[in-house]
Amino acid sequence: MSQCYSSVRPVRKVMPFWDHVYELRNRIVLVITCSALFSVVSYVFYPDAVVLIQSILREELYVTSITEGFLTRLKTSLLFGIYCSIPLLGIQISLFAAPALSGSERFYLVAVLVSSFILMSAGLLFALKAVLPISLRFLRSEVFYPGDVSRLLSYTLYLQFFFQFIIGFGLFFQFPIVIIMLLKFRIIDTSFLLRNFKYFIGIIFLVSAAVTPPDIVSQILLALPMTLLYGVCIVLGKVFRMDD
Repeated sequence: MSQCYSSVRPVRKVMPFWDHVYELRNRIVLVITCSALFSVVSYVFYPDAVVLIQSILREELYVTSITEGFLTRLKTSLLFGIYCSIPLLGIQISLFAAPALSGSERFYLVAVLVSSFILMSAGLLFALKAVLPISLRFLRSEVFYPGDVSRLLSYTLYLQFFFQFIIGFGLFFQFPIVIIMLLKFRIIDTSFLLRNFKYFIGIIFLVSAAVTPPDIVSQILLALPMTLLYGVCIVLGKVFRMDD
């Protein structure tokens, strides 16, 4: 009798449909609330951030309307709050889905979240510390400003340029996560990646051109690490036998 009872597996408690809906609502509300808090913090510390950003450019910035300063600060703070809440959104979605996953699937999910955060941080730092100074030095070259042409840089446009630049790097550094997930779920395999290597490299350079300023230097500096990470994905696929 004891053997019979010991062989019975515990039954998972099934949550009613509306309980799932309420839980999802609460998690969405949490993400929106945190996004608003991030925006408020960004608005408060905005002047310090602008000083740091302007120190990279080392030039004076100008506005063309009386409302430009306020609107730029407000829009930038809102967008920064949304961007900062993206990792929290991923965590909340994972926690919502976790009860339906097996132990190995939960481990894989945690690994994806951690890797995604590391790659995004690496992309931001790489753009800020390495690529952006080189790109600015190239774009400010006297070759592009003949004669007595002077620069009058827009405050709003420069901030848009700056955030588009670093956020583009952070998001594009998620590319290896996408490749690994496609390998994990058997949608593609390493032989497919090897056969279509030249096409993927072409896509990498096209996306690099889209998310960087119109200068060849920053495009190459983004495409090269992405090409390297593409090769790393192939090696990881082979080592962990994702083709089997």
